[in-house]
Order: sequence, then structure tokens, then C-alpha cells
Amino acid sequence: MVQAKAEQLQLVFGTQGDDMITAAAKERVFAGAGSDLVQVLEGSDGADLHGGTGEDTLRAYTDYRTLSDGNLFIGGTGGDRYEIEVIGDIYGGGHTIREQGSAGETDTLRFFGGASPGDMRVIRDGHSLYMHQGEYGVTVNIEHFFDNAGYRIERFEFEDGTVWTDKEVEQMALAMAGSTGAGGSGQAQAALEDFPNILLASSPMIP
Repeated sequence: MVQAKAEQLQLVFGTQGDDMITAAAKERVFAGAGSDLVQVLEGSDGADLHGGTGEDTLRAYTDYRTLSDGNLFIGGTGGDRYEIEVIGDIYGGGHTIREQGSAGETDTLRFFGGASPGDMRVIRDGHSLYMHQGEYGVTVNIEHFFDNAGYRIERFEFEDGTVWTDKEVEQMALAMAGSTGAGGSGQAQAALEDFPNILLASSPMIP
């Protein structure tokens, strides 16, 4: 196992084994093969974390003082696990998940740090799914969630033991969109605008 802390490097590469990598702000991490743990700590926003192949865990701790650019998570193939802290973020920000797996895999998004399913808002906007926790919680954008199964997160976990499936989340988003249907505009966009300090853009490091 390789354990690395990326502070000065712009690019960080893992090995073919099981790595543990902690990324600093504005770092781009490529974990490679193996079941890797890649995490970004408080105050380290604007990082791109690539899990690569294998069953990886990509984790983000949120610092309410500095999260402005957000972080981009790309799990790659394999059943990946995304873990995101959702403490208050009064200065705006969020994280983007760009899942690039295959149909039949089970990818999981776990919310921690005070996450409550009763306070979670689920919105469809175009092909993306947005999830926002509470009044000042972090916003998570799951890109292309509505395109095909390879882009989906299939399991959503909360600290109280609540588990949502992707089908349940899809129904919640469609219910919020109302009559807007597949386009995800209109009422859905209005609901997005209600999110305080939402980050609607993906990380600028990868187009």
C-alpha cells in the first residue's frame, strides 16, 4: 500500500495496488488500479480525484470557510463509494461526481457530518441530478445521472441508516420537476435557484 500526501505537486499518481492518497487543493489525483482510498481534507477545494479501476472510496471533508471551487470525483470502473461531508457551507460550493462505470455495478454515495434524509432536496436539471442538504449544506451534482446506467449512483446512504435506491431518487426528482418532464427545466430550474450558494459548475480542471 502506498500512502502519499499531495501538497506541492500538480499531478499525483497511485500504483497498481491499493493506495491511500490525500489530495491538497487544486491537485489532480490518478489512483490507478486497485481498491484505493482517495480523500480531500478541509480547506482543500478544487481537487480532481480519479479512482481508476477497482472498488475505490473517494471522500471529501468540507471546510465551510474555504469551499468555493468544489471538488470533482471520477470513480471509474468498479463498484465505487463516494463519501461526502455535508456541514454548513455559508460561502457557497459543492462537489461534482462524474461516474464512469458500467451497467450492473453498484456505486454508493454516503453523506456524513449531520446528513438527514428529511432535509435533503433532490432536483433534476437537464441530465444532471442535484442533491442539497439543509439550508446551508453542500450541494452534490451527479453529472449525466439521467443519461444511462453507467453514469448512475445506485445507492444513497445516510448516517441514520436510511438507504435510497437510484430508482427512488429518480422518482423524487421527477416529482419535484412536476410537469417539466424529461427536460428538467422550468420548475426544476426554479428549485435549483432556491438552493443557497449553489455551485452549478463542474471543476474547471477537466472540460
